[in-house]
Amino acid sequence: MRFKTVAVFDNYEVVEPTEPVKRIEVIDIRRQPVEQIPDKQYRRKVNKKKYDRESTISAIFAGVTMSLFVIWMCVTWLIFGY
Repeated sequence: MRFKTVAVFDNYEVVEPTEPVKRIEVIDIRRQPVEQIPDKQYRRKVNKKKYDRESTISAIFAGVTMSLFVIWMCVTWLIFGY
């Protein structure tokens, strides 16, 4: 059987038979969903006690650093007389 092309899309062609049709074949062109495999997510459970301890250590470190900087500025001012 011969066909003539009626329209062309990206990956599809619409064809029309040039002779009388004796049999019709139905083709399923619906997109089938691809099964997604769930990724294992390894999330660390953060202990609240450990989180609080890390926060406290960070706060202490920041306070000590600022205090040492101020003291160093005062010492530098006393030594060099600025």
